[in-house]
Formats: sequence, structure tokens, C-alpha cells
Amino acid sequence: MQAKVDRIQIQLEEQYIRSPIRARVEVCDLEPGDILAGGQVAITLLKPDDLWVKIYLKEHELHRVKIGQEVRVSIELSNYKDFRSWLLRQVFSLLSKPTTTKKFVGSVIHIASEAEFTPRNVQTKEERGNQVFAIKVKINDSEQFLRPGMSVTVEEKSVE
Repeated sequence: MQAKVDRIQIQLEEQYIRSPIRARVEVCDLEPGDILAGGQVAITLLKPDDLWVKIYLKEHELHRVKIGQEVRVSIELSNYKDFRSWLLRQVFSLLSKPTTTKKFVGSVIHIASEAEFTPRNVQTKEERGNQVFAIKVKINDSEQFLRPGMSVTVEEKSVE
């Protein structure tokens, strides 16, 4: 009887999905009563503290970047307001800029050691300029404003 009770207890515990880390659910295609096979993906999670973007630099610009370097990350947002009144839409569009920029701070956390998009036989100086290296930039977004797939602009942080 104890073995049956233990088995039922395990089955009750297995009906819940728990994450070992603090994360946000990005995709969940499960319905109550669905049965998962072993190793099947149940939910896609996003770690809010692991926000990064991959950028590419040409070989002749690679000397400008180093691990730990701070960079500016920005995103353009639309200021469009949907007014029912045609007159208000026209007035607002004349008085406001069409886009605003939201800025974040980022830091370089990885520089690829091998070039990408490289022609097989690089023989001239011009062809060597076509080589690009992947740079991974971690973005500090305490507001959790950014979402996967959003386009951002990464620039060197100017010395002030």
C-alpha cells in the first residue's frame, strides 16, 4: 500500500512544471491534460538577466573593441498617437517627432576568434576587409523593456 501511495504522490508532483531558475515564460503550447514524452520541450523560458545581442564588425574595425568595453545600445520607438479626430492627428504629427530613442548601456562579453562570411581564398586586401567577426554584447535592461527579436543599434560609448 505504501508503494502505491508513493507512486500516486510522485504522479501528483509530476503534474507541475517547475523552473530551476528565475525566468519568464516565452512560449507554452500545453493544455491541461496534455502528456509529455521524456525529453520533450514543455515551455520556452527567457532569463531576464541574460539579455544580449550579436553584432558583426569588419576585420579592420576589430581593434576598436575589447572584452568588458561599455557600449551604447539604442532602439527607436514610434510616437504615433491614434486619435479618432483627423484634426488632432494632423496637429499632433506636426508638433511631435515621429520617433524617439530609448537608450541602454551594454558591455562586450565575447569576441569571436574566427571570421564569418569569409571567402574561401582571401588573397587581396579588399577581400580581407569583407571578413566579419561576431561580437556578443550584454544589454543592461533593468526595466525589462526589450524583447527577443527587437532591432537595436550598438555604438561605441563616447568619451565625455
